[in-house]
Amino acid sequence: MPLIGRKSMQQTWNPESYGRHGAFVHELAGGVLEWLAAKPGERIFDLGCGDGQLTKRIADTGASVVGIDASPEMVAAARARGIKADNGLAEKLPYPDHTFEAVFSNAALHWVRGQDEMLSQVRRVLRPGGRFVAELGGHGNIAAIRVAFAAVVARHGFTSIGDRGNYYPPADAYRRRLERHGFVVQKIILFPRPTLLNDGGMTGWLSELAFAPVDYNPKATADEWSGDRGVGALYFSQQAVNKLLPAAKIDLPKELGLPERLKEVQNLMARGDGRAAKIYETIGVYLGYTILHYADFYDFEHLLILGRVTTGRGGDIMLAKALEVLKAEFPEFAAKIKLHVPDEKSRRVGQAVAAASLPAIRK
Repeated sequence: MPLIGRKSMQQTWNPESYGRHGAFVHELAGGVLEWLAAKPGERIFDLGCGDGQLTKRIADTGASVVGIDASPEMVAAARARGIKADNGLAEKLPYPDHTFEAVFSNAALHWVRGQDEMLSQVRRVLRPGGRFVAELGGHGNIAAIRVAFAAVVARHGFTSIGDRGNYYPPADAYRRRLERHGFVVQKIILFPRPTLLNDGGMTGWLSELAFAPVDYNPKATADEWSGDRGVGALYFSQQAVNKLLPAAKIDLPKELGLPERLKEVQNLMARGDGRAAKIYETIGVYLGYTILHYADFYDFEHLLILGRVTTGRGGDIMLAKALEVLKAEFPEFAAKIKLHVPDEKSRRVGQAVAAASLPAIRK
């Protein structure tokens, strides 16, 4: 058996990066806070509290506030601000019935997949006569970005940009959904909010809000450059081999660098060492699930596999395991996809081949 199992998938967040590229979220939330009109002593629940910036502003009114967020990293950032915050899902709130006078949410509900389950939970934790005040992305949100992005990728031969899975409803449709759950809707509007991005521009926005990791475990290894968790480079490269050494019970001298560690594992593989084979099987499992995940974003039928990790007998095991995963878990997709590998020499210079294939960017 390989050294890992399949992970569930959800968006991951980096509080520091979010603070740089997503600051507009809390900076533009004045209107929804006015609708909330928090009063001293009220028990208020912040659903999707993020890093706690708005939660803190509510607490400053004298209200008693508790927040919840699906991201452990964001919860930690909120707690660092002195906010009482829990890690949990909107569809399964860990609070007793009729706990809060008000439920507040800003820029979070469009990330929730189970809208009906979430609204049932909000209704349950609200006290009779309580209020639900929320802002979320509505119909047409980021439409211009998606159109522009689709046009750019189409010029490079891609026919689809995939579906992020966000929920951007029209106001009338969301009113009906709220009413089905017993809410009396006093005010609901769909309004445009053109937003200027910060110095990071569109690159920063895409990196923070459209990042698709390959490992969605909240405790996944963080990339040393960006701080993002679950980055593909850590799962298919010499970093992946190094990360899996302890689980494979392979002990190498600490002074060896990553290239030398990979070479040692390849030597073990050449001698038929079963521990090294487990490493390549595991990377193959990573690859199999990731290929399907990337198919949510890119339309492809052929995939060229490159990199030093793919060389030798270990590379053959890795590719065989990836195909095994695809055929066992996603047979219809496996029938449509073809994996290709070049000769051994070309595999070793995968980064150079990929870099030479990048399109020119005209400013």
